[in-house]
Order: sequence, then C-alpha cells, then structure tokens
Amino acid sequence: MRWYLDMDPGIDDAVALAVALARGPVAGLTTVAGNVQGPQTFRNARRLLRAFGRSDLPVVAGAEKPLFHPLVTAPHIHGESGLEGYVLPDGPDASDGTKDAPISAWQWMGNALRHESEGNQVWVATGPLTNVARFLAGCADADLRQRVAAITVMGGSLVGGNVTPAAEFNFYCDPDAADFVLASGWPVRVVGLDVTTRRGIAIGDLPRLASYGRVGEMLRGWLTFYGEAIARYDQAQDQVHLHDVLAVAAAAHPERFSWQLLPLGVVRDGERRGAVVRLSAAGGRAPVEFAVGFDEEWFLEWFWQSLEAYRDAG
Repeated sequence: MRWYLDMDPGIDDAVALAVALARGPVAGLTTVAGNVQGPQTFRNARRLLRAFGRSDLPVVAGAEKPLFHPLVTAPHIHGESGLEGYVLPDGPDASDGTKDAPISAWQWMGNALRHESEGNQVWVATGPLTNVARFLAGCADADLRQRVAAITVMGGSLVGGNVTPAAEFNFYCDPDAADFVLASGWPVRVVGLDVTTRRGIAIGDLPRLASYGRVGEMLRGWLTFYGEAIARYDQAQDQVHLHDVLAVAAAAHPERFSWQLLPLGVVRDGERRGAVVRLSAAGGRAPVEFAVGFDEEWFLEWFWQSLEAYRDAG
C-alpha cells in the first residue's frame, strides 16, 4: 500500500504526518485550507517535511476555501502560524511538486492515481474534504476507482461536536464537500469524534515526547501549546486528543477498529451545519464505514512505537 495524505497543517496534522512517515510508504501530500489559511497550510507542509527529513516528497497546494461557504480557521487552537509551540528553523523547503506544470491538488490526485496498481492506494484526509470532493466530482473513470483501497477521513461525529454542539471542525468547515464524499460510493472510512475523543496522550505524559530526538521535541512543543489551548475551553481536559493520528492508525490497521456500515449525510447549512445524520437505507445513498470503537491500549502503544524512528535522529 502507498499512502497519499490530504492535510491542513495544523498541529494535529503535523503529529499525524510524523507518525505516517514513520509507519507507511507516504507517496505525497496535498494541502487544503482549514486550520489556517491555504497558503499557510502549504508552507507548513513543506517545512514539516524538511524538518522530518523527507524533503523528497511532493507537496501540492489545493483549495484555499470551501466549496460554497466562507473559510473558517482555528488560530485560537493552532496559533496564527498553525504550528505554535515550536518554531521551525528557516531553510529550503520540500519540493512543491509543481515546478514544471502547475496543477491543482485534485488534478495531481488523478495523475498520481493513474500510476498506481489496482487497490494499491490509500488516502488519508485529515482536513476539510474540499480537495477530495473536487477530485471525486471530476473523476468518471471506473478504472481509477479500482485503484483506491480506501479513503480514510478524520471528521464528523454522531455524538456532538467540537466547534458547535452539533459539528466537528472539518465537516463544519466544508459541509458540502463532506456530504458529497459520503455520498460518492467510493470506499470511505470515517474516523470521527465518536472515537478520537476516547483516548489520547495524558497531559502528564507530554514531556516524554522530548526523549524522541529533535522531532519528539517539536511534537512536545506543539502538543503542549495545543493542550493548553484546548484547556482554555475545557478545564477538565486531562489528555490531548490525537484526532488525525487515529485516522492514520485506522488507515494502517483497520482491523483494530470496529466499524458500522451506515448511509450518512451532512447538514449543509443552518444551526446544525456540519452535523452528521443517519439516513434511511431505503434512500439509496451508498453506506460508508463509520468507526465506533478501537483497541485503545494498542493505539497508544502503536503511537509511541512510531516515534522510535526519530529517537536517534539529529
């Protein structure tokens, strides 16, 4: 399997990227506006790849706003740069993947897919689904669909939200894209707040991150800032949730998760914008795999083991 990541870095995306690079054959990244503005997510992705020692990977900039709604960002959680808590040094960034023929992220997705063998590609989308929806809307080639093993999405919730009482941030940011992806009939797995808020890193364990080399020190800085930002809204919070890392884990080991096959929709406007709703099977919408549980002890051990790849890095 080869992984393609669609991200809006973002602190939680940065941690997920570090884990994905340690665990899987990542083939490339696309970026989307979400946690911060589009140009900043692109810059952050390039700088992260350099910091993590993978400047060889292509990065392609994608949508700078949702399909129909104005962009909503989260500087109060991630800082103005999107990566507050540890300042990355200046230097040459990773290749943007577009030097010879500038193309959109969704065009690049299609080109990458054509070079993959059947069922060999896994996408992990940890930001708003604008890029993914644009690609799926323009892809009428059934042969390309056969080359995708799964599109694993971090987003949504059936148990309440984190940006409004009803909605998770990624689905709230671009509800039209989220609804389109869930209705697409492609092999979609959804990892939402139903599972991502169950188990994270205990606040007291954050200093342990610094023992994993320079990358671990970065993660400690970012997640400390992230945890303190969350605590301003929830003083009872005793852990830092690894929302995007759990989506990477689900892409790598879906057998460690419990899934329900459900037809789902996303509310596009109004007070419940971004909320996930169950639909009747009689309505004809294709079901998606929705995560309802996972092996929590395994996940934490898997996360810490992933960081071993960076322990002795300079």
